[in-house]
Amino acid sequence: MSALNDKQLWLCDIMTRLHLINYVEEDEELDFVAHVLESPITGKPLSVWWNVESLSAVHRMFVWIWNSRMFYDKEAEQHMDELIRLGWISFDATNH
Repeated sequence: MSALNDKQLWLCDIMTRLHLINYVEEDEELDFVAHVLESPITGKPLSVWWNVESLSAVHRMFVWIWNSRMFYDKEAEQHMDELIRLGWISFDATNH
Protein backbone atom coordinates (compact mmCIF):
# COMPACT_ATOMS: atom_id res chain seq x y z
CA MET A 1 0.00 0.00 0.00
CA SER A 2 1.32 3.41 -0.88
CA ALA A 3 0.31 7.03 -0.27
CA LEU A 4 1.58 9.95 -2.32
CA ASN A 5 -0.44 12.65 -0.53
CA ASP A 6 -2.56 13.23 2.59
CA LYS A 7 -5.79 12.09 0.91
CA GLN A 8 -4.28 8.73 0.00
CA LEU A 9 -2.85 8.46 3.52
CA TRP A 10 -6.38 8.93 4.91
CA LEU A 11 -7.63 6.19 2.57
CA CYS A 12 -4.93 3.83 3.88
CA ASP A 13 -5.86 4.71 7.47
CA ILE A 14 -9.58 4.10 6.86
CA MET A 15 -8.92 0.72 5.22
CA THR A 16 -6.74 -0.24 8.20
CA ARG A 17 -9.39 0.77 10.74
CA LEU A 18 -12.00 -1.24 8.81
CA HIS A 19 -9.65 -4.27 8.97
CA LEU A 20 -9.70 -4.61 5.18
CA ILE A 21 -5.91 -4.97 5.12
CA ASN A 22 -3.37 -6.74 7.31
CA TYR A 23 0.13 -5.39 7.78
CA VAL A 24 2.90 -7.88 7.04
CA GLU A 25 5.95 -6.17 8.52
CA GLU A 26 6.35 -5.19 12.20
CA ASP A 27 9.30 -3.91 14.22
CA GLU A 28 10.54 -5.15 17.62
CA GLU A 29 7.74 -3.29 19.45
CA LEU A 30 5.14 -4.81 17.09
CA ASP A 31 4.48 -1.44 15.45
CA PHE A 32 3.68 -1.47 11.75
CA VAL A 33 6.67 -0.55 9.63
CA ALA A 34 6.17 2.22 7.10
CA HIS A 35 8.88 3.23 4.66
CA VAL A 36 9.20 6.86 3.62
CA LEU A 37 10.79 7.84 0.32
CA GLU A 38 12.11 11.40 0.59
CA SER A 39 13.26 13.72 -2.15
CA PRO A 40 17.06 13.97 -2.17
CA ILE A 41 16.68 17.58 -3.31
CA THR A 42 14.07 18.98 -0.90
CA GLY A 43 14.10 16.32 1.83
CA LYS A 44 10.28 16.25 1.74
CA PRO A 45 8.39 12.94 1.73
CA LEU A 46 7.30 11.76 -1.72
CA SER A 47 5.68 8.50 -0.75
CA VAL A 48 4.89 6.40 2.31
CA TRP A 49 4.40 2.67 1.81
CA TRP A 50 3.71 -0.48 3.81
CA ASN A 51 3.73 -4.20 3.07
CA VAL A 52 0.17 -5.46 3.46
CA GLU A 53 -2.01 -8.45 2.65
CA SER A 54 -5.58 -8.17 1.46
CA LEU A 55 -8.15 -10.00 -0.61
CA SER A 56 -7.79 -9.38 -4.35
CA ALA A 57 -11.21 -7.70 -4.45
CA VAL A 58 -10.13 -5.33 -1.67
CA HIS A 59 -6.88 -4.62 -3.51
CA ARG A 60 -8.74 -3.79 -6.73
CA MET A 61 -11.14 -1.53 -4.80
CA PHE A 62 -8.19 0.23 -3.12
CA VAL A 63 -6.40 0.82 -6.45
CA TRP A 64 -9.61 2.10 -8.07
CA ILE A 65 -10.27 4.58 -5.23
CA TRP A 66 -6.56 5.49 -4.87
CA ASN A 67 -6.37 6.34 -8.58
CA SER A 68 -9.63 8.33 -8.68
CA ARG A 69 -9.51 12.10 -9.22
CA MET A 70 -10.65 12.59 -5.62
CA PHE A 71 -7.45 10.98 -4.25
CA TYR A 72 -4.94 11.26 -7.12
CA ASP A 73 -4.47 15.02 -7.38
CA LYS A 74 -1.76 17.36 -8.68
CA GLU A 75 0.43 16.75 -5.60
CA ALA A 76 0.29 12.98 -6.05
CA GLU A 77 1.04 13.36 -9.76
CA GLN A 78 4.11 15.51 -9.01
CA HIS A 79 5.35 13.01 -6.41
CA MET A 80 4.86 10.12 -8.86
CA ASP A 81 6.74 12.02 -11.58
CA GLU A 82 9.67 12.64 -9.24
CA LEU A 83 9.77 8.99 -8.11
CA ILE A 84 9.89 7.89 -11.75
CA ARG A 85 12.53 10.52 -12.62
CA LEU A 86 14.70 9.34 -9.69
CA GLY A 87 14.36 5.75 -10.94
CA TRP A 88 12.81 4.56 -7.67
CA ILE A 89 9.76 3.20 -9.42
CA SER A 90 9.05 2.24 -13.00
CA PHE A 91 5.86 2.83 -14.88
CA ASP A 92 4.76 0.62 -17.73
CA ALA A 93 2.11 2.52 -19.73
CA THR A 94 1.02 -0.70 -21.45
CA ASN A 95 -0.52 -1.91 -18.17
CA HIS A 96 -2.89 1.07 -17.91
